[in-house]
Amino acid sequence: MVNRRRPRCGRHQFTAENRRNDLFEKYYKGQNIIPDDEWDSFMQALGQDLPITFRITGFRGQSKDLLRYIKESYKADIAKMPFPVDADGKQKPVSFEPLSWYPDEMAWQLDTDKYVVRKAPELKALHQFLVSEMESGKISRQEAVSMLPPLLLDIKAYHTILDLCAAPGSKSAQIVEMLHADAERDCTTDTDQDVYREPSGLLIANDLDQKRCYMMVHQIKRLQSPCAIITQEDATCFPRLYSSLFSKSEVRLKVL
Repeated sequence: MVNRRRPRCGRHQFTAENRRNDLFEKYYKGQNIIPDDEWDSFMQALGQDLPITFRITGFRGQSKDLLRYIKESYKADIAKMPFPVDADGKQKPVSFEPLSWYPDEMAWQLDTDKYVVRKAPELKALHQFLVSEMESGKISRQEAVSMLPPLLLDIKAYHTILDLCAAPGSKSAQIVEMLHADAERDCTTDTDQDVYREPSGLLIANDLDQKRCYMMVHQIKRLQSPCAIITQEDATCFPRLYSSLFSKSEVRLKVL
């Protein structure tokens, strides 16, 4: 029997020439939110490739060692590399820097797209490193804009967080990390430095789609944390959450 592979529908590389959509442009022009003199700049920005961004898992003991390794082994070397070729066949300079607004240099941006990272021989070692560390839970690939909401919540180790539309789970993993990171900071003030207490807080991560819930489980399972619950429910009729152990005034629930 001959093996017949199913065609990869929709899996192709976009170039600068095929990133325009007439219906999309017509819709947004009709909203009257973009001034006419800024329209071309707006469309040009939408057509740019997303850079590679990732976070170092902030609550693990080896996070500082991993940060030092990234700086010593990759940051300086990438600055000396010849410019790799991008998806359009053009040479493009590459920068590799921490995101200035993310605390403690725990989030980094490689200013090139995933096509270049996978194909450029100069970046092969970095690509393999990112894949390996992501699978082990030491780093998490995540868009920069997705990192902002958990930061704005100012999460503490005792908080309970409800995310009703949580898939695919990158923000959920970030929230779990922040629960543990705050618990670790509390331990540093104790007289016994060897005692680690699990955070008393909890993340409830929900999504309506079953397949996307499986993606969340994969994301959060890498962290090996007891502080997360995955649910599959329609957020418009999500059950009310109330614990008889606390009065309503004592419940510290943050909703994302």
